[in-house]
Amino acid sequence: MSRRKVRIEPREVRGRKVLRLYVCGITPYDSGHMGHAFTFCTYDILVRFAEAAGIRVRYVQNITDVDDPLFERARRDGVDWMELAESQTALHIRDMGALGWRPPDVMPRVSEEIAPILRAATRLNARGYAYQTNALYFDASRYRGYGRLSRRSRLSMIRKLRHEGLLGTVGPGAKRDALDFRLWQ
Repeated sequence: MSRRKVRIEPREVRGRKVLRLYVCGITPYDSGHMGHAFTFCTYDILVRFAEAAGIRVRYVQNITDVDDPLFERARRDGVDWMELAESQTALHIRDMGALGWRPPDVMPRVSEEIAPILRAATRLNARGYAYQTNALYFDASRYRGYGRLSRRSRLSMIRKLRHEGLLGTVGPGAKRDALDFRLWQ
């Protein structure tokens, strides 16, 4: 993550060259939008291009089916959050399919990966990169390069969070700094 062009090379996996690609997927609480379509179609084109060049691609795109926006929408609509996640995921796959998109090889759901997520959060906490208040937060001040890849200043990142309604509460019993983010609640 140097902001420099680097040559992407497939890696040897069980005797075959494979390009591994991970793309952050949807939080299935509402129907998709043009931003979703653009992102996922762009990566679909990249996968097809690589395959046309004879490169095997292992394409993974997650589904964040455990998250506050999903729980809030389910509560608002009086539906089970798991049913909402399932129906919106199916809608996403159908809508993207109508655009000619091929689903990724694997679409893991956060709800199926809770144990490894907890292990990673626990390791970050044990190494001093996280702290516990009303939740477990990542301590952004412990990572000196935080914001470097996006070329955003601290103030710019805070303004963006505020604009998107994602700033959260800073203070006793909450996060220590505006840029800290919740790892687990």
